[in-house]
Amino acid sequence: MTTVNYNSSSQYSGNRPYADVVLNPSHPNAPTHKCLVDTGADYLQLPASAASTVGMSLATATNKSVTTVAGTVNLHFVSGVSVSIEGHPVTVDVLFDPTNTTMAIAGRQVLLRAFDLGFNIKEWLWT
Repeated sequence: MTTVNYNSSSQYSGNRPYADVVLNPSHPNAPTHKCLVDTGADYLQLPASAASTVGMSLATATNKSVTTVAGTVNLHFVSGVSVSIEGHPVTVDVLFDPTNTTMAIAGRQVLLRAFDLGFNIKEWLWT
C-alpha cells in the first residue's frame, strides 16, 4: 500500500481537520483550496468561482438541492472532475456553490479516494 504523508507544517489548533485540494490540477492557474474535512458531507464542495478560475464551465452542471444544518441550498453538481488531494490525483463528483459564500468542504467521496491512496491523517489539522 502507498502511504501519502500530509505536508502541512501548520500547528494543530481548534480540532478542525483541513485538506489541500486543487481543482483541475493540470491548469496553470489552479489554486489550492483549504477544505474542511467533513465526514457528514457526501461530496467535495467548492465555490463556483473555483471552476471559472480553471476554465471549467458549469453550463451543463445539474442543479441539486442539498440539505445542510443551515437549511436547503441549490448547488451545481458535476460528475467525474479531476482534482488532487494533498498532491495526489483523483476523480470525484463536485458540488459548486453559485453564491460563492460557503466554505470549501472535503466530503466522504474525496476522503475515501484519499484513504485508498494511503492518506496519513496524523498531521492534517490546520490553523
